[in-house]
Amino acid sequence: EMTRRSTFWRFFLYCILSAAIGNTVISAAKDISLSVGAAAALATTLVGVLSICNGLGRILSGALFDAF
Repeated sequence: EMTRRSTFWRFFLYCILSAAIGNTVISAAKDISLSVGAAAALATTLVGVLSICNGLGRILSGALFDAF
């Protein structure tokens, strides 16, 4: 029944696109930071921080979706 609703498919598409965009940004983050002049160690640290924030954001958004 749920898959017959357009709201489900819009939300599903939103989740897929958000995950794809997030993974694209994480995979390009080091190259982007190096291109603006950051040191290699800083670029690597930024990718790690971005990945951790991405994971925490997924947990937080999951908790919020469950609550509402």
